[in-house]
Parts: sequence; C-alpha cells; structure tokens
Amino acid sequence: MAVLHNDGKNLRFFLELVDREVFPIVPGQPRPPPDAARVLGTVGVEFYDRRDASFWPFIRLPVIYIGGTEGEDLVASIRKLCSLQSAGVSYRGGAQGELVLQIGRQEDGGLLVEVGIDLASYLLETSGRLSDPGRELALFRYYTTTADVVVFADQIKQELERLPARSAG
Repeated sequence: MAVLHNDGKNLRFFLELVDREVFPIVPGQPRPPPDAARVLGTVGVEFYDRRDASFWPFIRLPVIYIGGTEGEDLVASIRKLCSLQSAGVSYRGGAQGELVLQIGRQEDGGLLVEVGIDLASYLLETSGRLSDPGRELALFRYYTTTADVVVFADQIKQELERLPARSAG
C-alpha cells in the first residue's frame, strides 16, 4: 500500500493497487494493446488513533480503476516535482474521475497535498440513486514533506511491480 502522510504523521492518503485487468481472447478480434489494461485498486484517507496505535478510515472507495499507464505517469510526475522540474502534480483517476490528487510546492518549500474523493458513483452503487459527479465530494488538504512524497512514489512503483505483467497482444 502506498501512503502519503501529513507533517504530523496522524493523517494519510493511501492508494492500494490490487490487480491488473486481463482482456479475454475473442476469436477474430484483435486484442487491445497491453497499456490499455486498467489497474484495480482502492483509495482513501485515514487518521491515526493513538489509543490502539492504528490508522482508521475517514473515507475509503472500495474500488477504483486506474488507467493503463496512469500509475507510471503519476510516479514520473512526482519525480519531476521532487527534482524541482515542476511546481506540482495533478492527477485525476477512476472510471468516473472519483479521485483527484494534487501536490504543490509552497513558497516556504513545503508541499501541499489536496485529495478529492467523489462519492457519486459509490453512492449510486450502494443506494441506487444517481447524483451528479462532484456533488458528493470529500476534500482533504494537508502539508507534507518532500521525503514523504518520495517514499509515496516509490511505494506506488513497488505496488505496480507486484501486479501481474501486462500481456502482449
């Protein structure tokens, strides 16, 4: 699981990658390119409870689909941020854009993390009631360090490496 802590280490965003999509073989049809295979995962924001020394969820999406190369693209964007080649990272993921992650460099050298988790598709699935994307949006904002962002990128890279390999067409 990849985690991005706040300065106080009592709040964190997490991204857990679980599996890679495998396309069925359909006779007479070309296979999609390997980079088209989505990654199945989960995301959320958790808080630390010192009473039992564990992290507990504020919010968690049980399922999110990350596009074929989006994980690698996110890691590359974070590396550019950490090497001062860019001022920030902006990522939107999920089949309906349920996740927004932004990391931006501040004037004091710190990094501001903004996590948006749109609950519209989850609420449709659980309640059967449709709502417009963005109307049930949970937003979290906190500060972190460059070291924590570097660890987060490395954890994403490790999560991706543990998944089944992309199959060639």
